[in-house]
Amino acid sequence: DDDDDDDDPVMRANYSKMKRGETFCISPAYMKNWLADDTVEFDITYFEVNSGAQTAYGTPKVQEDNDHILYDTHGWQNHIYWDGALIASDYNRGPLTRESAVSVTKRLNLGVPDGQIHLLEVWVDAVNVGNPWNEVHRDGPEANEMNNILNVTVTFCDWGPELIAGPNLTIGTHTVPWGSAVCLTDDDIMRTSMNSICNEGGCFFVGEQEELVYMDYDESNVGAMPADAGANGWTNVFYYDGIPSIFNSFRRRLEVNETRNVLAHGTNRYGLDAIIFKPFDLEPHTLTLKIDDYNEVAWRTQDMLRDWSIQVRFCLQEILEAFNGRCGCSGDLELKPIAQFTHSQANWGGPVCLTPLDMNTDGSFNLKYTETNDNPLSLLAIGEGYRNEIYYDDVWWGTSGPRPELAVGESRDVMWSRLYLIPDRNIHTLKLVLDSPNAGDHLAPSEVWEMQPEVNDNNDYTLQVEFCGFMPNLTPNRWLYVGQQKVEWGGQVCLTTADITVYVANDGESTRLVYGIDVMYTEENTGMDWADGPYTNAVFYDDVQVITDSFRPQLKTLREGDGRNITHLWAFETTNKVTVVPDQNVHTLSLALDHGSQVTESDEMNRWSVQVVFANAEGLCPRPPPTAP
Repeated sequence: DDDDDDDDPVMRANYSKMKRGETFCISPAYMKNWLADDTVEFDITYFEVNSGAQTAYGTPKVQEDNDHILYDTHGWQNHIYWDGALIASDYNRGPLTRESAVSVTKRLNLGVPDGQIHLLEVWVDAVNVGNPWNEVHRDGPEANEMNNILNVTVTFCDWGPELIAGPNLTIGTHTVPWGSAVCLTDDDIMRTSMNSICNEGGCFFVGEQEELVYMDYDESNVGAMPADAGANGWTNVFYYDGIPSIFNSFRRRLEVNETRNVLAHGTNRYGLDAIIFKPFDLEPHTLTLKIDDYNEVAWRTQDMLRDWSIQVRFCLQEILEAFNGRCGCSGDLELKPIAQFTHSQANWGGPVCLTPLDMNTDGSFNLKYTETNDNPLSLLAIGEGYRNEIYYDDVWWGTSGPRPELAVGESRDVMWSRLYLIPDRNIHTLKLVLDSPNAGDHLAPSEVWEMQPEVNDNNDYTLQVEFCGFMPNLTPNRWLYVGQQKVEWGGQVCLTTADITVYVANDGESTRLVYGIDVMYTEENTGMDWADGPYTNAVFYDDVQVITDSFRPQLKTLREGDGRNITHLWAFETTNKVTVVPDQNVHTLSLALDHGSQVTESDEMNRWSVQVVFANAEGLCPRPPPTAP
């Protein structure tokens, strides 16, 4: 347990850690100074740590004075090596108490950045390494001399130049950003006839007309070092539909953060710098710039290579004549990503759950979407007269009116109202087709309809539609039958002998007459969801429950089917029956659907009634009571 003064296993260099035995990549972000001789300086911090049990002192110097022995310490030495060469030292280090640490920061010149692998070493108590009794004062050797050396493998990363194109390309009369499209017209094409072309091999003659397009762009060096490819420079190449067409050669040194303009134009079909925009047609073509295409600039690596492209289309007079007024330039009709209903919204291509808040009072839905012509490749307005269509589960639902023109870069909201969708428990597909190619199948011949040419005619947008929060509503049909008479709920029925069943009951030695009536009603579900069974219906006569219809099965909505008829014929032996006593009083026959509220409904008012009276012996019915004012 002697003292142990050594370096911390972690060395900090400008806020990034380098660990013993690992490879560290030094980027320009860590640089402190770039000197005139192209060498670079960095600040490196390492830590001396005494993890031993004693204080570390420098080697004592013994001096006798008047028979006294005086001790003086000059500290220990730390050395830093770069590829084996000493580049920095610290002297008179110490003392360092046990279990303590101290940081040391040095500014180092690591030479000119290159692509080589280097070795950085920090030696603490350097003279004593391998000679533990030499420099640090101790009663015994240092506990661990191996920790006194920190070695890190170092490379330089991202120090080369980075060549990029400026944000725009000027082509013909247009200046457009990379990644977009350009529509070339006759104003952009230079036509010339050349009689001869001469070079070192001599001259030859041509009599063919040549079409030329003049272009220019900026090239910039945003890297950490100048871009240089020696005496011959580097070459930028334009590719037209993958074919090398323009060669900007002999590109000279470009300093850090320097930008310069480059002229790039065709001379003629047979020259070195000829760009041949042929054929002139309706198709899109790709023009691509590759800077330093042959990777001639020093320090540039494969991951630094980039391409810049635009899409080229044509709308020349010769194209218009050849294709009946059409040309290669067009707009692009698309949708913004959001589909909006009254309450709910969703992304096109995803699911949406429509709720009662989305439904209009007439049971329809409104769908709002946004048409746009802002694709970077869109070059012309979308003309008027196109039609949009909606399909529901692949069945045509409706066709829009003729749509107006939509200019380049513009968007507009469209409301499709009165969209009648029937809520149920299935998942449906709603598809909106912009500029529908099938619109003519659903229009009269006299109606306006004209499809538009587009960059991308994939105009189908879908939603997966479900219905949430809709409820059933159990209700009877407005009519019921009592006896042989049809009566409306809420009304009054007068029963005669033809409506009453009479049974002679024997009670031992006597007999009695028992009277009953038949009842038939229809249960319906006027709600928006199925009524799940089982549930119970009940019939009351003068508030006494006389019929119980238990275990009623699931009932779909009226939109999906009819109601169900329920008939109760009176028979003396049956349990569920309406037994009456014909008299001159007013009686009440009532029906309670879902008696006990086993089904959650949108309207829980589930009781309906009619008044029942009986004709007298002369067949006359009592006069109904007057209606309250």
